[in-house]
Amino acid sequence: FFDFKTRLLMMSDWKTALQDLGIDYRDDLGVVETLSTGAQRLTWQSEGLPADKLSTENGVILDHATRFPLVIDPSGQAISFLANHHRSGKIQTTSFL
Repeated sequence: FFDFKTRLLMMSDWKTALQDLGIDYRDDLGVVETLSTGAQRLTWQSEGLPADKLSTENGVILDHATRFPLVIDPSGQAISFLANHHRSGKIQTTSFL
């Protein structure tokens, strides 16, 4: 899991590699569009995930994670989203305060 700046750099490197290999791609190529659907993103927003690019990328990562994430969330938005997203299952939140 990388910060926003690192993710942008990695996407730029990925596009360069595709271009070097002669593989055609769309200019709007992105991880979010590749690994999620519009319906999923709308559902995440209705569950409390902010609509900004970083939050949406984090939603994709959380959706595809194979392990339980450690979420450091000073604003509380991610915790609210995860609680809403997994309300039908068992979820436990912990605070170190």
